[in-house]
Amino acid sequence: MLMFDRRYFLGGVVVLSLVIVYVVFSIFIFSGDFVYRIYTNVIGGSDAEVVEEVKIEHAEEALIASEGVFFEKDNPFKDLPLSHKDAEAVIALYYRGILTGYSDRTFRPDRKINRAEFTKILIEATNVDFSLIDGSNLNNCFTDVRDLAGQWFAPFVCAARYKNWIDGYGDGYFRPERNINKAEGLKIVLLSFGFTVPEPQTVSVMPYQDISEGSWYAGFAKVGKENQIVPDEGYFNGGWQLTRADVAGMVYRAMRAKGLL
Repeated sequence: MLMFDRRYFLGGVVVLSLVIVYVVFSIFIFSGDFVYRIYTNVIGGSDAEVVEEVKIEHAEEALIASEGVFFEKDNPFKDLPLSHKDAEAVIALYYRGILTGYSDRTFRPDRKINRAEFTKILIEATNVDFSLIDGSNLNNCFTDVRDLAGQWFAPFVCAARYKNWIDGYGDGYFRPERNINKAEGLKIVLLSFGFTVPEPQTVSVMPYQDISEGSWYAGFAKVGKENQIVPDEGYFNGGWQLTRADVAGMVYRAMRAKGLL
């Protein structure tokens, strides 16, 4: 009789313990508290992957408010706050090998970008296969872009010209060191990703207040706005010199519009 009662007692204890565990677990889940494991590559160290446990009080804090995308990777740049409007774009393109930073773990998002640097990014983003381009087309494509020591950008610039993404200037120069402006940059982005762009004279309604009828980049601005590659802010500011963050945002949104991300 005593053994019979003891078994019932032990069974009751087990059932009660399970109920308590269930209740505690339910409260934990619905409170939004969780532990998120961030997998990061060691910057400036070995290539080994490390795991860091970070307790996040609310799930929504792990989201980037601008786009609502959950980052699976850590932010590798110490000068790029996640509140930056193009943080998501920069980090996403960095982990895809399209963008790089500096050896001091900075990205320098506000630094202006020149035409050579910009072209290299587009070549990387579109994954151009150099093996399909004859070597003679990868150098000496402009008067100032030749097969010379120090011209690291020559293959990228020449590949872009081979694909008819860039034209250079009327005097035969490309001017790789010159900063690129918004109108020029958007044109190259749209052409490199294969967007269909109308001729400027066919654009009857100007997409931005500061674009004149017949402007050479009216069609590019129209397509950029329609595909949310450039923001709809009323003014286009085509002469604005693009920063590294600007370019990241533009390329990232073009890739998303084409379903590449």
